[in-house]
Amino acid sequence: MLTKNSAKIRSEFVCINCNYATCDKKDYNKHIATAKHKNNTNVDTVLTNIGKKSETLIEFICSCDKKYKSRQGLYAHKKKCKVLQNGAIVDSSNSQITLANELTNDLIIKLLNDNKEMREIIIKQQDQISEMLPKLGNNNFITNNNNNNKFNIQVFLNERCKDAINMSDFIKSIQVSLQQLDYTKQNGLVNGLSNVIIENMSKLGLYQRPIHCTDLKRESLYIKDDDNWEKDINKEKIRKAIKDVSTKQFCALSKWTKENPDFQNNEYKQNYYTHTLVAIANTKDNNEEKIIKKLCNSSYIKEE
Repeated sequence: MLTKNSAKIRSEFVCINCNYATCDKKDYNKHIATAKHKNNTNVDTVLTNIGKKSETLIEFICSCDKKYKSRQGLYAHKKKCKVLQNGAIVDSSNSQITLANELTNDLIIKLLNDNKEMREIIIKQQDQISEMLPKLGNNNFITNNNNNNKFNIQVFLNERCKDAINMSDFIKSIQVSLQQLDYTKQNGLVNGLSNVIIENMSKLGLYQRPIHCTDLKRESLYIKDDDNWEKDINKEKIRKAIKDVSTKQFCALSKWTKENPDFQNNEYKQNYYTHTLVAIANTKDNNEEKIIKKLCNSSYIKEE
């Protein structure tokens, strides 16, 4: 009857180095053990790759300003370079190669240090994210779920049950019959009085009745009176209703005595009167609690 909307929040375990994400911690732990992850997070491997790429930065330059990617290429060129043969330009290729090597070494060292620091930062952030995501997800789920439940209850009561009868009017409408008195005499006050209320509620239907239970364990009851739905926090309203119906049972028995003035002289009628009076006058302390439990079960709003 009520729609239960629960927001489901996804928590991921993320590996930034490998661009990998999963909702399952077991899968995340398996990923960490893979060769791919170890290679991506191994500083020496990463730096070796950087070093290999950095070799392409070295250029072998002849005095005539021609550039070669390898030392062998430059050496072959020098054998037939007209500029070198004419001695017009001083050969500075060796010094340029040395300078290029020094720059490359400095670059590699800088990349090594920068990469190490970045890796430490990434690992630290990754651990923090992995710890925070499950907590944030659970908190959001609980908060959203509670808000949705409260919202649905209010919508159900104030919109779908807006034409429900007030509790005071409902009690006034109850007429205890002789059949109901007989039921109480045979089955006891708890069953008999509960039966009177439940039978009259069933005549009204779900959206017209003045009582709804939303939590069987806590026996949370919402009761309509004075044209307003309110939670019966201390169960004061339901206890008053039980007492009023109990009074109606006495009234019904009193009416029976007026219709049967000879009951004191008639053994059958006298037994009927005595046993019925004993049943409806049962004042055990836990009777009210048992009746409330039965009313909660009969008025519980089952979630669709």
